[in-house]
Formats: sequence, structure tokens, C-alpha cells
Amino acid sequence: MPTTPPPRPQSQPQPLRNRGLWQSYAALSPQTRLRLSLGVCAVALIGIFVSDMLERRLPPRDTAIKQQQAERVERD
Repeated sequence: MPTTPPPRPQSQPQPLRNRGLWQSYAALSPQTRLRLSLGVCAVALIGIFVSDMLERRLPPRDTAIKQQQAERVERD
């Protein structure tokens, strides 16, 4: 008659207040971690595109450029 192995002792999860950020992230399921990571990447990508679009639509003012050039000349 085959014998079943003894049950493994299960570790007690730490209370939420005692967990660090990495421990909380590691406690998520792999599918949830993947979705969270893809969401962060999507927000970063949107931010890059919006930033580039705003730079094209709102170029720096001439006065700001002239001030920067004047400061460079004064330093030299």
C-alpha cells in the first residue's frame, strides 16, 4: 500500500503592516504582477509621448532662450 508523504508545514504569511514593498509585490500572483508591470510601462510610454507632443506644441519662449544665452555669455 503506497503511503502518502507527510504534509509540509505551511509558513505563516506576515501581517500586512510588517511587509515591505517587495514582499507585498512578491505575494501577488504572477498574473497580477505581470498586469501591474505592463500598466506601469503603459503609463510611462504615454508620459513620453505626451511630453514630446507638448514640446512640439509649446516651444520655449524667445525671452527664456535669450536669458539662458545671456547667462552663458556672462559666465564665460
